[in-house]
Amino acid sequence: MVNFKYVIFSLVLPIGVIIVIPFLINLLTKRSNHYIMLNSNMYYLIMGFFITIFGLYLLITCISIFYKKGKGTLMPLSKIHTQHLVVVGPYKYVRNPMIMGVILTVLGEGLIFNSLSTIFCALIFFILNLIYVPLVEEKGALSRFGEEYIHYKNQVNGWIPNFKAYDPLKTSKK
Repeated sequence: MVNFKYVIFSLVLPIGVIIVIPFLINLLTKRSNHYIMLNSNMYYLIMGFFITIFGLYLLITCISIFYKKGKGTLMPLSKIHTQHLVVVGPYKYVRNPMIMGVILTVLGEGLIFNSLSTIFCALIFFILNLIYVPLVEEKGALSRFGEEYIHYKNQVNGWIPNFKAYDPLKTSKK
């Protein structure tokens, strides 16, 4: 049985960030004649395509893992928080792969559509998350998962993937 609340909360944020916001920014910048284009180049198109595909794959994989393993949603304002700490799949290598999937998708869109405004949108989203994640998400994870989260956080980087997978039995590095 499909939980429609979960589906809605799992789609609202990504669709807003990867489709609606870049569309609105490009619409506004085109109208104001401040729309800056990259040099049109097949290399940007191909690179953007692969970055977008990888970003979407990462995002969809993470949403699926959140639902199956975490028993919750990615939406921070939702009451359906994850019930289990998610430390499988991409989460074994980096703590924020879902956010990285969104950033890569928007960055790839910027390259595909030849839009510096969209690339700037990806950069702003990344900067906002550099502030938001430690202030809100990490505090929430700490309060819900306690020592288990501290152990995970001590072994797995937030933004730069580790080469070695997370091992819950390993002694913390910090």
